[in-house]
Amino acid sequence: DALSATDWATTSNMVVRVTGSVAAMGITAGTTVGVISYANCAHQYLSDSQSIAAVLGPKGDSVSATILHFHCNSTYTRGMYLSILTTGATLGYFTGALGSRTYTPLSGGTLTKAMSSGTRVEVRDSGTNTYAILVNGIPSLTVNDPGAHAVAGDFYAQITETSRTVIYNPG
Repeated sequence: DALSATDWATTSNMVVRVTGSVAAMGITAGTTVGVISYANCAHQYLSDSQSIAAVLGPKGDSVSATILHFHCNSTYTRGMYLSILTTGATLGYFTGALGSRTYTPLSGGTLTKAMSSGTRVEVRDSGTNTYAILVNGIPSLTVNDPGAHAVAGDFYAQITETSRTVIYNPG
């Protein structure tokens, strides 16, 4: 499905665009290095069984992660997260406001796997504190959260990306 700009209630330094038939979200050109850009989803989940996914674009890297926040409260100060890099993904929980968050990986929540443009990464929450990370639709890791960090009834989602300078060396 196309990624519609109306699906995002608030954004900061993020742009949603469709080029041809490809919908994409990314950091706005000219954003200052080190700025955390975000998009808050305009839709709420209807239950504690939640999933969120992203398809990596051609600009993914191994330093600045795209972070999918789910099972968030309405102020986005607590919830679960999936941090995605080209070298893998990490599942955990977070607390704190944007810019001063504490991210805590779950035990066994790190997937080491090379990911490139076009890779679809998804996390599914069964609603019982058991999560599955899927890569291109294939289950790659199952993680349990005995601390039950996802709060029942927290139905919001947010995506963040951090801009950085990349030195291009064509070889």
